[in-house]
Amino acid sequence: MSLKMSARYLGLNDPYHDTSFCLYDVDHIAHYETERFSRLKFDRLNPLFAIAEVLGTSARQTIEQVRFLTLIEGDFVSPLFRDLATQAEWRDLPAGEVARQVAETIVHNNEWTDSEHGFARTLLRATPAQIDVLACLIDRCRQGAITVETVGHHVAHAANAFFSSPFEQSTILTLDGGGYDLAADGARIVTYGGAFHGAGASLETRSFVTDLSIGGAWARIARDVFGMHFGEEGTIMAMAAFGDPERFRAALQYPLIWLSDEIIREEKAAAALAWHFGQIKADMKTEQDRFDLAATLQQETEFKVHALVAAQLPADATQLCLAGGTFLNCQITGKLYDWFPQLRSVYLPPAPYDGGLSIGAAQYCAHVTNKEPVWTRVRGVFPFAAGRSYSQFEVLAACRAARACTSPCDFQEIAHRLANGQVGAIFSGAAESGRRALGARSIVADPRRASIKEHINRTIKHRAGFRPFAPMVLREQVTEWFECGADFESPYMAHALRVRPGQAHRIPAVLHADGTARVQTVDARLSPDLHRLLCLWREATGVPILLNTSFNDREPIVETPGDALNCFRATPIEFLYFMDEGFLCGRNADWSRPTS
Repeated sequence: MSLKMSARYLGLNDPYHDTSFCLYDVDHIAHYETERFSRLKFDRLNPLFAIAEVLGTSARQTIEQVRFLTLIEGDFVSPLFRDLATQAEWRDLPAGEVARQVAETIVHNNEWTDSEHGFARTLLRATPAQIDVLACLIDRCRQGAITVETVGHHVAHAANAFFSSPFEQSTILTLDGGGYDLAADGARIVTYGGAFHGAGASLETRSFVTDLSIGGAWARIARDVFGMHFGEEGTIMAMAAFGDPERFRAALQYPLIWLSDEIIREEKAAAALAWHFGQIKADMKTEQDRFDLAATLQQETEFKVHALVAAQLPADATQLCLAGGTFLNCQITGKLYDWFPQLRSVYLPPAPYDGGLSIGAAQYCAHVTNKEPVWTRVRGVFPFAAGRSYSQFEVLAACRAARACTSPCDFQEIAHRLANGQVGAIFSGAAESGRRALGARSIVADPRRASIKEHINRTIKHRAGFRPFAPMVLREQVTEWFECGADFESPYMAHALRVRPGQAHRIPAVLHADGTARVQTVDARLSPDLHRLLCLWREATGVPILLNTSFNDREPIVETPGDALNCFRATPIEFLYFMDEGFLCGRNADWSRPTS
């Protein structure tokens, strides 16, 4: 494992979903989302357990280097650590015994049936390794070797956005399905977004959104009307391009849809909303009706986000930071440039949803509390590859275990294979932070072939044929292909832009039905090897763009070399390129089952 062991800041989020933890320092970040390791989407494994599971034998050594622990204000982790400091029955117990009692509490509070995922999941008793890591953390907090801090949900989102950006100052807006923040008087409040201002190493809260839950509305409609599982809101966004937004206009202007969960939980409101959703479902008789409802939901959301941004964005503001799950909606983030022409740069971090809260927590402690220098101000770019990296030995061992057929390969051959219509996978360096594959764990293909989109959706990704794919494009040529300004950057695939009319016919595989594409600009500073591959591809084809989608099939993005080989073997991907090692795996019918 490539992991710097001297990180002073540890950030943890609460185990609602998207569990993660972050090790952070002034020149280093390591961000681990537990779903990558457990292979369960939206994993809820408690982050106190996840440290032991993800870091393995190096977990205790890592904890011994931590000086500051920052927790997200929530229902479990932050109250637990407050109790550790105040409860008399724990005060005189050895750390190991406290850890065992804490583990019992964790297990008890994390036994649930997750109907949204469609399976029941019960956490097992804590392992000795988990107990050991907990004991070490508790002991160091008791000794005063670790200082514990709690930060609000949307404050952490804002910190992640601003301190990952290259801006010296900026307005920051956050929106999602909800969390806990602290009011000016210290009281805990439920929030669904917020407006902030960042300058240097400071972060000022301007206001919180407490009466409008856009994320909650999408989650309820996805579940109760479309019949989808948790996390499938992106499918609705893709469907919207095929629908008539006027069809369900009146139905989605029903006020209860957009109110907070706390109000909806009231019996009369819940019953009224359930009846209303039943009426909408009764009107959805065809697939086109579903597309129309998606289009209306998208447009009504755009109206509400436009109003919120207009109310908070200064007239002379040229840059804006965004975070929170609502801003995973790349159609909205792309339209901000049209809605507010004064904007020259709209920044989202690599993991703007709740999986990134642990990053924001650590950044808040480092920069706001301890006034550490903000390293992106010097480098100008925040690394997206913040996960674990794997050595050549680990890659070769996985290939040997899989009996994979390997051969040396260079970028020229990769470009040649892609030009011949092959679909390939790339495994390179550290894993991406966030769910958008940015070249470290990617499936790539020729965007000039219209048929390749249907082929990947049907045979590899096993998802609806209308789902679009993203273009990765050389940063220096983005304005030639997409409608954007000269300053436009989207290294983390955060914005949907309109493809220039004269270029659209040349890249049909990455063109959505509405003429837009979710652009990833490839910068030589962030991804030198990927940039070089794109340059060679441009020389061969005249097109500085490749189709890029996440390397997975109905599972979290692949993490280990073994995961990559498993996915490759189970799908008709035609080659797997280990970029750092300079060799690829081809097809071999005699493979034994790979091991991760």
